[in-house]
Amino acid sequence: MKNKVTQTSRESNKTNIEEGKEVTQLKKVLNCIKKHGGLSTINKISRELNIYPSTVAARLSKLYQLNKAKKTGDTILDSVTKRSNEVISLVDAA
Repeated sequence: MKNKVTQTSRESNKTNIEEGKEVTQLKKVLNCIKKHGGLSTINKISRELNIYPSTVAARLSKLYQLNKAKKTGDTILDSVTKRSNEVISLVDAA
């Protein structure tokens, strides 16, 4: 018995939309960090872009893999939540 391997057009379209959304969010997160002088936090980005913090974290993981962003090791106090947050920065283009 053969397994069905091909995608339906609906599944293919859904995949393309999700991949497009991820790319759009990556660009938004990167631009948000640039807007704040190359330093930001997940919560700050999340509030500004109205994206869930977990989604921002996922997009940052991709930016880390692409060597576009990094964790600085510093923490700052979030002005809204009053909790300590790790600082994210852009990787210097050499």
